[in-house]
Amino acid sequence: MNKWYPFKTGEAVSISRFYTFFIKDYPKGYVFKGESHNFWECLYVMDGTLSVSADERVYELNRGNIIFHKPMELHKFTVTGDGGARLLIFSYAMTGTLYDYFCNKVFMLNDEQTGILNNTLSFMQEKSKDITCGERLRFFNKLLYPDVDSDIYLLRVTYYIYQFFLSLADDGYVEKRLKTPETELLKSAITFMNENLSKNPGVEDIAKHCSVSLSGIKRIFLKYTGLSVHKYFIKLKCNEALRLLSEGATVTQVTELLGFCTQSYFSSAFKREMGKNPSEYRRK
Repeated sequence: MNKWYPFKTGEAVSISRFYTFFIKDYPKGYVFKGESHNFWECLYVMDGTLSVSADERVYELNRGNIIFHKPMELHKFTVTGDGGARLLIFSYAMTGTLYDYFCNKVFMLNDEQTGILNNTLSFMQEKSKDITCGERLRFFNKLLYPDVDSDIYLLRVTYYIYQFFLSLADDGYVEKRLKTPETELLKSAITFMNENLSKNPGVEDIAKHCSVSLSGIKRIFLKYTGLSVHKYFIKLKCNEALRLLSEGATVTQVTELLGFCTQSYFSSAFKREMGKNPSEYRRK
């Protein structure tokens, strides 16, 4: 009697939805002031050079580099190359055993990986079309609207991306973050903030911890994050609040845990940063 031995494949990557998928040219000096959101984003440099900040890390990206921004990561970029930059940006919801692997990663693509992305874009550009809706939606999602059945089309796009991600996991060259006196100060400051989310250190306290002047710490944050020191700290607090709420903490508990002076102040700050009231994010 034959014996059959199953080989479980597992689910290394699972993409349930895309949010954006577009290519755009940016001029030299262009500054994307930064954002964070609860889904993944990839930025691939098709041509040019740019400086990218991702939480406390700073990178100099060149043609062939791709950076993965994990959910709720604060990210910003500045185009530094003389000829500007052409970027492919796509965002998506992802789960799977490789979730943690892609956190805090920047890769330099090899020929195989570049070929997979080129094939993906060729397929999407062949099948996609303009749609009759607002200019913003048309710009950000043009490649997500095909001439053919959208379910089949998006599934094929998804499998192209699976192939790309698996190639990176199997044979990806990981780039190191940029280390300069300024970027090390930024890292130290943000680490200090994350360690003191339950407290309310002032800008002076953060500058003192980093052994830098008040004007120096303000300049570094504006340069690499596009935000004031205080604004960045509030964003960190709200990101942590979102995590606590999703795990079942009450609004009152989060207010106390994160050192907000009143529940009203916490709720207004959270809504300003996240777009919704904290009670709407709380796990039922």
